[in-house]
Amino acid sequence: MNLRRRLHPLLPELLRFGIVGLVATATHAAVYGYLVSRTSVAPLAANPVAFALAFLVSFFGHRDWTFAHQAAKGALPKFLATALLGFCSNQFITWLVVDQFHLPALDVIYGIFLVTPILVFICSKYWAFAAPRQLLEILEDELIPHAQSLQLAESTGPRTNSPNSSVSPKIIDRIAGRARDLGGFSVRRVLPIGHRKLVGPFIFFDEMGPVNFAPGTGMDVRPHPHIGLATVTYLFTGRMHHRDSLGTVQAIEPGAVNWMTAGRGIVHSERSTPQDRADGIAMHGIQSWVALPRECEECAPSFVHHPADALPRVELPGAQLRIIAGHAFGAQSPVITASPTFYVEALCEHGAMIKVPNDYAERAIYPVDQPIEIDGETHSPGSLMVLAADADVTFSAPQGGRVMLLGGAKLDGERYIDWNFVSSRPERIEQAKADWAAQRFAPVPGETEFIPLPVQRA
Repeated sequence: MNLRRRLHPLLPELLRFGIVGLVATATHAAVYGYLVSRTSVAPLAANPVAFALAFLVSFFGHRDWTFAHQAAKGALPKFLATALLGFCSNQFITWLVVDQFHLPALDVIYGIFLVTPILVFICSKYWAFAAPRQLLEILEDELIPHAQSLQLAESTGPRTNSPNSSVSPKIIDRIAGRARDLGGFSVRRVLPIGHRKLVGPFIFFDEMGPVNFAPGTGMDVRPHPHIGLATVTYLFTGRMHHRDSLGTVQAIEPGAVNWMTAGRGIVHSERSTPQDRADGIAMHGIQSWVALPRECEECAPSFVHHPADALPRVELPGAQLRIIAGHAFGAQSPVITASPTFYVEALCEHGAMIKVPNDYAERAIYPVDQPIEIDGETHSPGSLMVLAADADVTFSAPQGGRVMLLGGAKLDGERYIDWNFVSSRPERIEQAKADWAAQRFAPVPGETEFIPLPVQRA
């Protein structure tokens, strides 16, 4: 049901995508066939003409409704790059089949153009077409984990989205981060995934970077909306500039916390500062979302900044801990949370050993840059280990490194997530999408851009 619900909004755009593809294919076939059969034009010369006309049909057919990044800098060059890739594949197949194997040119028209839609579809996952990109992500998030769960159905062991891995009985799930291109920098997305949305209240968990922005470039996350959650920005290196519809303007630096509660609705942007854009900067950190309990989903939006020196530190043998949120290791963070939550950064020396607090029903460990060991088993960085309730878990860091600990109380019921919106009610998300499409959210002072909805319905 979840797969069907997520696919349904994409159907109109996928239908249009298919229609434009068929029209472009028919254009290519008709022009190519006419030039080869009715004139003396050679196949290798006829193909560029046919492809150029098919490309124009595709471009003007797509430009009004599927360019997810139509207003973003760099969309057209990427589209042209994909077209060039498709053209090269067409030329190669034409040369191979017609000139080398000497098959009749008209017999390979259909085979020639089949390659291009496949290439465009694959490339569109990363940058151009909204529906195909989201379709591939949905299939990755929904079908792959469920297929793997069928393989594990007869086992009482823990879940993992890496079917060739084994895990300790103390670990009920291991989720490998999946690369996502956000335009200009990449993230490693851990939550949500098809079979697991939440660990405690954490419903979204991205590792940003590490990325080095060259002088003259920087991060530009244009204004976009949220409801039903709190965003938590925590940097290891770098700096970013936050603006929101409350009028907040705040720079965040390593070790500090920006805790923005969306509640009934907020809009914000995150960009590099002018100085960092001029000089270039390295960026690395975690962007997470915490789902709000039902009684707080429609609360007034708010923003609180906590500087690094306001967060308590705990010294353990071979490790320094910063308590980002909640109570852990005998210390209490000043960050106010809407439900029981804990979030800790551990900087480990070689060979450090840390026992994970078992005060919370749902807990997870995320090694950032070095592997960790649990009961003699090694876990690579970039994967989230979800721990069994009440299990006594101690991990070691043979090579040192940074490790994030997170979790909290089990949330009060199902949560739905669509784009930047989280709610216990699907209809509330649909209302938020309609409000954003109609620009009924409060604007961010000083900003003129915004990110449109990824899927534009008919």
